[in-house]
Parts: sequence; structure tokens; C-alpha cells
Amino acid sequence: MKTTIENRYAHIDPNAIHLMKATINNDGNPCLMVFHGNGKRHEFPLVEGWQIYIANEFLRSLNTGYYISFENIVDYAKLVRMCMKRLEGRKTV
Repeated sequence: MKTTIENRYAHIDPNAIHLMKATINNDGNPCLMVFHGNGKRHEFPLVEGWQIYIANEFLRSLNTGYYISFENIVDYAKLVRMCMKRLEGRKTV
């Protein structure tokens, strides 16, 4: 099966996301961490342009209504927090 951007993260159920954060991984590189399901974790590296593109596409797939872009890690972390709050709000409805 050919891997496309869409099915790279199809296993992540938006309703099962417990936490998302833009952070620095153990290698000292920026990444988007998504904790979902029963103890599952997915790490989207944010080092190269194509990796940022994939992380942005994932965030867009959540349909939060926010404009998704990467300017710098600080602003991206704020955007990820906003997306997480929007997902949490959906769960309480």
C-alpha cells in the first residue's frame, strides 16, 4: 500500500487525543507530540520543511477552524494548545 500524507496519521482518532504539544524531543529537535488512545504516542518531527508540512496537514485534518501555519516554535506551541482546547471542547458537548 502506498503511503500518502493522509494515511500517515489515519490511526490517530481525533476523539481519542488526550494531549498535543509542540516541544523539544530527547534528541533536542522540535516536534509535535500527540498522545492518544491507551498510552499511544505519535511524534511529528518539526526539523525540515516537509516534516512541518506533514504536521500542519495533521492539524488541519482536525478541523479546528484555525489557520494552521508554522512561523516559529513558540507560536506553533500556542497554536497547538489552541487546537487541543478546541478538541477538548468537542468532547464536553
